[in-house]
Amino acid sequence: TSWAVSGAWSDVASRARQGNQSPLFFWALYGLRETLGNLGGVPGEPALRLPAIVCWGATLFFCVREVGRIQRGWVATIAILVWMLLDRIQLFYATEARVYATVQIVSLLGWIAISRIGEKVEINTTRRDRATCIWLWCGLSILLVFLHITAALAVGWQVVCGTWLVMRRAPQRRFSWFTAVSIVVFAVGIALLCSAQVWEHRQQW
Repeated sequence: TSWAVSGAWSDVASRARQGNQSPLFFWALYGLRETLGNLGGVPGEPALRLPAIVCWGATLFFCVREVGRIQRGWVATIAILVWMLLDRIQLFYATEARVYATVQIVSLLGWIAISRIGEKVEINTTRRDRATCIWLWCGLSILLVFLHITAALAVGWQVVCGTWLVMRRAPQRRFSWFTAVSIVVFAVGIALLCSAQVWEHRQQW
């Protein structure tokens, strides 16, 4: 990661692909490193790991917040805290200077947006909120597949769950939902084309 963002801006994409990664995250990381360096902020390696730390912390926050909404949420909260703080994969995501923690938080926010589609049907405000959630999910899904093409697997399951929720609980939003799904499918196709070099080395995943 340090090598990928240490050269010129024009080198970032090719270096990221040589490391079997999509360039979007590394472009953002390059900008962050340059900004923090110019402001005299976090230097070197901590700057490279900062996005992972922040995204992992946000994932923990949203997990705890969401389970707090359900009955006996404190039990789930304890379970999540134990899992997030003791699981070695989560600790790896929290400190690794790569895209994994970012993919995780974007995917989680997508699932939260999907879950909101099925909530409360009585009032017009909530119906407007459903439309907002659909388009929020659409934007998050596009971002997700460009962060890492394998995240299309998560998007696929979100499409399945979202379609079920829309057909069952929000049929008046079918047009918006299927329009959003079509846009996401188109974005996945573009991401696949842009990730051809990465896909050729998919065995490394």
